[in-house]
Amino acid sequence: MYKLSEMLEMLEMQKDYVQKLRNHTTSYIKTIEKNQIETILLSGSVSRGDAHPGKKGLNIDLIVMKKLKSKISVEKIFGKNENPFIPYHCVKWNNEWFQILFTDFIDCNKFKELNEPRKFSIMESKIFYDPENKYKNEFKAIKKYPESVQKILQFLVTQRNSQ
Repeated sequence: MYKLSEMLEMLEMQKDYVQKLRNHTTSYIKTIEKNQIETILLSGSVSRGDAHPGKKGLNIDLIVMKKLKSKISVEKIFGKNENPFIPYHCVKWNNEWFQILFTDFIDCNKFKELNEPRKFSIMESKIFYDPENKYKNEFKAIKKYPESVQKILQFLVTQRNSQ
């Protein structure tokens, strides 16, 4: 059993590790061409703050939304998919893996059509690139999604964070 001081030290180390990953993500985002990108969200364990590398490492999850009517491909922005066995576009940059969901802009109507895991990943995400605050404003509408559904999502977030 861990002593309280050991647990606090581990939590501080994890906090530092997560911050390092967030800083790394910010640096990576600065390197990519964004003229066809509307919004980039940080999602998953790095967004939640509970990231830790497993035996096979860690993927930093990004949701990248392209601009309306953009025809640009994920490969054009991020290069070739370096891990075709994962259902997202994966690239390695400076020894960290990024797992990218590349999609059209997700407005409130599109959000309502998504499956529950995807809704959950969006609700827990943090905005990392949104120069015109388009997604920030849209997210306000998404949060007004019918109260019963939002309560379910909040319950899922609480359950996920308590694990």
